Amino acid sequence: MNKRSLLKNGNIITLDPENESGKWIFIENGKISAIGNGDSLPDSDSVIDLEGKTVLPGFIDCHVHTTFTGMYLSSVKLAQAKSINDVLDLIEERCATSNEEYIFGMDITPENLKEKRMPTRWELDKITGDKIVMIHHKVLHGSTCNTMAWEKLQVTSEMPGIEKIDGKPTGVLTDDIPYGFACLSIMSQLEDELWSSNLKNLSQYALQKGVTSIHALSGGTEPKDHRDVKVLIADEKKFPVHYIPYLEDFDVNEAKKLGLPRVGGCLCLDGSRMLHTLALLEPYTDKPELKGQLYFTDNEVYNFVSTAHKEGMQCAMHASGDRAIEQLICTIYRVIKEQGDKKLRHRIEHFSLPTNRQIELAVELGIVLSMQPSFPYYWDVPGESLYVKYYGRERANHFEPFAHIIEKGGLICAGSDSPVTEIDPLLGIHSCVNSPNPMRRISVTEALKMYTVNAAWAANEENIRGNIKENKIADLVVLNKNPYNDSKNIKDIKIEMTITDGIIRWLQPKK
Repeated sequence: MNKRSLLKNGNIITLDPENESGKWIFIENGKISAIGNGDSLPDSDSVIDLEGKTVLPGFIDCHVHTTFTGMYLSSVKLAQAKSINDVLDLIEERCATSNEEYIFGMDITPENLKEKRMPTRWELDKITGDKIVMIHHKVLHGSTCNTMAWEKLQVTSEMPGIEKIDGKPTGVLTDDIPYGFACLSIMSQLEDELWSSNLKNLSQYALQKGVTSIHALSGGTEPKDHRDVKVLIADEKKFPVHYIPYLEDFDVNEAKKLGLPRVGGCLCLDGSRMLHTLALLEPYTDKPELKGQLYFTDNEVYNFVSTAHKEGMQCAMHASGDRAIEQLICTIYRVIKEQGDKKLRHRIEHFSLPTNRQIELAVELGIVLSMQPSFPYYWDVPGESLYVKYYGRERANHFEPFAHIIEKGGLICAGSDSPVTEIDPLLGIHSCVNSPNPMRRISVTEALKMYTVNAAWAANEENIRGNIKENKIADLVVLNKNPYNDSKNIKDIKIEMTITDGIIRWLQPKK
């Protein structure tokens, strides 16, 4: 697309309340210069006839684990495995046909395997040869590996969640503390070229889904390395997608050194809903002896939030269960009362099972709620709900209460948690609009805003992105159908074209 471009004969949905629709968009030097409805069109260097297709602001995914997603795209996919033998067959095939030193498996769900468990390192050793193999649980809160990998993980025996048989580690990790440490240990051994290549692959993958901006949750606490974040920042202009890096470290000074106005991300105060590590006020339904766990003390959380707030930096942390949400939201409340409200738009990642009071407090404090609309689509399926299995029907109904939060005045930005679920905003929008649960079911407009207007606000970019408006960056997505007219089938709508900075970055191949 040239410097002066015209998109005409379209159905332009701007999400700008001052100018809600149009038929054409004029783009100059990567920015939106004008939006119109009439037949008098500006002169341009190039013209694209949209033939009635729908144009929306480019989608923004607010919660992507960029390192894991880049890894996922080239990994062994294990979602369809039904047994340990299936897993071993898939891993063995990759090991036998690849020159890679490191082999990563993704998407394994032990509950779906006949044995209802992860493979052990001894089972993997039989088929992996001299490869270093690490397999990640679907929810990215646990893993297993072969002995070659285990010896490189540097996980210490006093860490929680290390599965053992007869006192010997099986290679399986079921807790975020050793899992996070193990991931960083392995990743610190990979070359910079791989990080950059993964980000390029991720960019192309996102563009096919209409995503023009990604909130990139990367880095880690210990062992510190941050090469993935540093590569992202250094190579930022090389990528066709706009990345907003979040340094997942408690070290506020390190984020400042990198020139970031924000710190944190998916720093886990609790764990996963599928591993019984979500921190709950009441016990799990299927395991009433468990209530999950908090990974950090109140003082540790306070010191992080307080330091970030003092430095004028937005902070974000993972809090899914109501007990973890309570810990974080009370901390933010305390810090704001002590230091004043600086309008920093602190974030809570997931906010999956909030109480009514926690929702009200989030609204009062102006906290951005970064949530995942696709989660209930996959895990609260009527008749086979994992939410019901773990939490009972009453609590399951209160997971991801999008409608209730919006009704109370809360601001939700949406993300995939990729690669936990795929980058696919249309699926997330569909899930919200068509939810069988009235606590989640919202309008098409509110669902779209979660991936556009609200998402830009969450990154302090509402003045340059988020809707289609004059002088904003020309980040756009073209759909083959209008989601308002086909709201029952939004997930089946096709991305026709994705534009960033006024340039066509992805075009649906012609059949």
